[in-house]
Amino acid sequence: MNSSTPTYSASPSTDTTTPRKATSEARSIVDRVEEVVPRIKQSFTDMVETGEERVRELRHGVKDSIRERPVQSLLTAAAIGALIGLVLGRSRQ
Repeated sequence: MNSSTPTYSASPSTDTTTPRKATSEARSIVDRVEEVVPRIKQSFTDMVETGEERVRELRHGVKDSIRERPVQSLLTAAAIGALIGLVLGRSRQ
């Protein structure tokens, strides 16, 4: 028989620890994932809710500021628009 040719036995392998160990490790990983996913989902939900609340507060603040100082708000918006126009106009040349 050639030394590089693998030999096979007719009897089934008695080493069943490797597949069982792999299955056990896979179950362990699945269990950990099942524990972590709900916590991650809740954290993400909390972050989204916090972000939405901050955006609402900011929006109300901007609206109040515009109502209190409409001329200043208009001039600020015009200046920002002009600046954006200048930057975009130069980048196209």
